[in-house]
Amino acid sequence: MSKEITQITNWEESINLEVGKYFRPHTLDEIKEIVLNKENPSPVRASGSRHSTTRCGVSDNGTLVDMRNFDQVLEITDDTITVEAGCLLIDAAKILEQEGKQFHVNVEIGNITIGSAATCGTKDASFEGEFGQLGSYLVEAKIINAKGEIEIFDENHPQMQSLRSSYGLFGIVYEATFKIKDIQCLRVFHKTYTIDEFAKIHHELIQSKESIMYYLFPFRDKITIEFRSYSNKKPNKSVSRRKWKMRNLFWKKIAPAYGYYVTKYIPFPGLQTFLYNSFNSLLRFLLCNVIVSNCTIATDQMIRYPEKKNRSKYTFSIWAFPEKVFPEILRDYFEFCKKHYKNTGYKTDVLNVGYRIAKDQNPMFSYSYNGNVMTADPVATGEKGWDEFLQAYNEFCIQRKGIPMFNQSKWLNRDLVHKAFGLKVKDFWKIRKEMDPEERFLNNYFRELFSPDL
Repeated sequence: MSKEITQITNWEESINLEVGKYFRPHTLDEIKEIVLNKENPSPVRASGSRHSTTRCGVSDNGTLVDMRNFDQVLEITDDTITVEAGCLLIDAAKILEQEGKQFHVNVEIGNITIGSAATCGTKDASFEGEFGQLGSYLVEAKIINAKGEIEIFDENHPQMQSLRSSYGLFGIVYEATFKIKDIQCLRVFHKTYTIDEFAKIHHELIQSKESIMYYLFPFRDKITIEFRSYSNKKPNKSVSRRKWKMRNLFWKKIAPAYGYYVTKYIPFPGLQTFLYNSFNSLLRFLLCNVIVSNCTIATDQMIRYPEKKNRSKYTFSIWAFPEKVFPEILRDYFEFCKKHYKNTGYKTDVLNVGYRIAKDQNPMFSYSYNGNVMTADPVATGEKGWDEFLQAYNEFCIQRKGIPMFNQSKWLNRDLVHKAFGLKVKDFWKIRKEMDPEERFLNNYFRELFSPDL
C-alpha cells in the first residue's frame, strides 16, 4: 500500500508537497490503519488532483494519502448525488448529465476532486438565488477522524459549517453528498466595456438577474463581461456544445501556451506588450461574436486538465471585494498592474478574470460571508516575476479589505489572514483542536496562519 516517493508537487510544479510516506488506499480499512498507525508520521494529509496554488496540501515530511482510488458515484436521487471523495467533479457531472441532472456550481477546473469540493474554497459566478461555492451544497460528508473512526457530518451537525472550510484538518473525507437540480439550458453572451462605462452601469449590473463572470484588461482599461442565465427549458437536440469547447480550448491550451512562448522567447518588452495586446483583442472579438448561445449546458464549462502540467499550464490567485465598491477597486487594480509593470517589467502573461458571487454563510471561511463580492484574479504561466507580483498584490488587496482563499491565494501569511477573517480564525482554531487534539492532520501551513501561540 505504501510507496517510496522521491518528490510530489502540485499540478503547476511550484510547490513540493514534502512527502515522508505516500499511500494510495483502496479500502476504508486501509485509511483507518493509515491514520491510527503512529509509524506513519504526522501530519496526515489527504490529496486529490493537487490543483491548489498554496501550501495547504503540504505534508511536511509526514504522510500523504492519495484518495484517487475512491472515485465512484454511489447514488443519485431526485435532488442529491453521493460520491466518493477521489472522484473528479467533471466525471460526476457527466454521469449526472446522463440522468438529466446537474450540480448547482460547475467550476471550470473539472479536475477538482469531490473531497476538495466538500471542504475547500471553490468559486463560480452565482446564478439568481444560488451560491457560487460547491461546499455550500454539501449536505453530508463521511470522514475518518483522528481516532480512526467514521464520523458523519450532516446539516444537523454543529460543526457542518466549519467542515465546509476545514481543508482536511478534521480528518480524511471519503464520501460526500451534494444537492443537485434538473439540467437546464444555459444562455451565454459577452459584451466589452471601458472602465468608465463599467462604473456607470455597475449598479444596474448588480441589480440584474444575470450570472456575471468577466475578463479584465488592465493595460487597455477594458472589461469583457460574460453574462449567463438559466432558462426553464431543458436541453434538446439544438443545444450548442461547441461554444464552450472553443472557450475551453483557449483556457486549456492556447492562452497559456501563447503566454509561455511570448514570455520565454521574446526578450523585448515593447514587442511582448504588442503581442499580448493583439492576442487579447482577438480574444475579446471571439468572446463577443462567437461564444454566444441561447442554449448550452453548464457542465460543458468544465475542463479536464492533464494529470501532469505541460507548456499549457497556468496558475492564478484569487481575492474577493465587496461588490458595491468594486468599480473603485478595479480602477485601483488597473493602476496597480501598470505601476508594477513600470517598476519591475513584469505583467501577467495569460489573463486577468473575475466573478460575481452571492452572499454565502454556509462555509465558515466563505469569502462572501458578509455580502455579495466580486473578485479580481490574475492568471499567469508562473514565470519569473509572478511570485513577487503576488506578494505585492496581496498587500494591495488587504489594504482594500479583500478576502482570500486558503487554497487559491498564494503567499498568505498570518497577518493577512487575521486581518481578513478576524475572530473566525480563533473560533476555527478552537474547533479544530477539539476535533484533532493531537494535531494528526495539522500541517505547518495552517499552524502558521491560525495558531494563537506563534
